[in-house]
Amino acid sequence: MTLFSSWFWPDVNSRKKALFAISEAFYVMLAVASLLALFTFVDFARTWKFDDRLWGFVEAVFLAGSAFGIRHKSRAAAVLGFTLYVFDRVGQWVATGHPVGLLLTIMVALALLHGVRGTFALHRFAPLPANMPSIEQSFRSFLQTPPQGEKDTEQK
Repeated sequence: MTLFSSWFWPDVNSRKKALFAISEAFYVMLAVASLLALFTFVDFARTWKFDDRLWGFVEAVFLAGSAFGIRHKSRAAAVLGFTLYVFDRVGQWVATGHPVGLLLTIMVALALLHGVRGTFALHRFAPLPANMPSIEQSFRSFLQTPPQGEKDTEQK
């Protein structure tokens, strides 16, 4: 699988790859929400009038909430965030008559779609056992010295 094809449609058949797709969608959604809030504030600061431009802050809050829902592996938040982003972009396209930043829009939409795929794939996997050691505990077990009787058998 080439680098382009692995980014364009990544494999989410393992827990690790599904978690990677989810974290990618979280960071992309958080960046989109932050930029939307910043640009809405700059647009609002030009005239300081309370009008329809303030809906950008509402949308930024919804996108940020969706981002944190994605971080908590919520399928509903992933679908809602993807749908909100795509409908917003299509609405802006219809309002302006031409697509603004079409390549970036497609890349963001793909990253959010992979987050949707990752959340659904993660919920299909069997749950981890309750007594599964953490990574830190696993590494600590390597650092511990074996009991005296086991040292003698290793040297023979």
